[in-house]
Amino acid sequence: MATRRIETAEISTSKENPTVVHTWELWKDKSKIYAKAHSKAEGKDFYTFPNQEGEVFLCNTAFNKYAYFRNPKFQEFLNKHGLTAVKRLDPNREYRAEACHHGGGEASWSIWTDGAVEHLSIDTGRTDNWREDRRVSDLLYEEQRIVSVSGATYVILEQITDVGDRKGHARVLYTLEDVFELKIA
Repeated sequence: MATRRIETAEISTSKENPTVVHTWELWKDKSKIYAKAHSKAEGKDFYTFPNQEGEVFLCNTAFNKYAYFRNPKFQEFLNKHGLTAVKRLDPNREYRAEACHHGGGEASWSIWTDGAVEHLSIDTGRTDNWREDRRVSDLLYEEQRIVSVSGATYVILEQITDVGDRKGHARVLYTLEDVFELKIA
């Protein structure tokens, strides 16, 4: 996935001469920022954001496209807690995560919460069918785990992947609370 970001101060004020970032065109007026996608991937083609200090993030993958805005206060909160995103979802639910270790790399996950965690299902062992899935074929160990969280105001789920050409690090906060009032341990 290619994510590009641009400071709002760098965006053109002319729709006729927009700022071009990869497959996106951006322009602004006194109250709004406009982002128009020219990718054929799934997703919305047009976004509007408030014209205020911050950054616009433009995402393109082979399968989808989307854009979002972050103001400096929210970005500072993410940086302080090492987060990549916040999902406004009830943290009291089931989570599924995978881990694997083999010659081609590894994937791992961690969960933090102020609630209770119950392990519902743990499936471990050797998997030999990854070649069919077009993944690394020399897998040595795999774990799939389902956990249930209850009594929580937040959950942080971290997934780290370094498997072949799939690399990524996501640390996502799930909460319905005001993130600036949240007490994260």
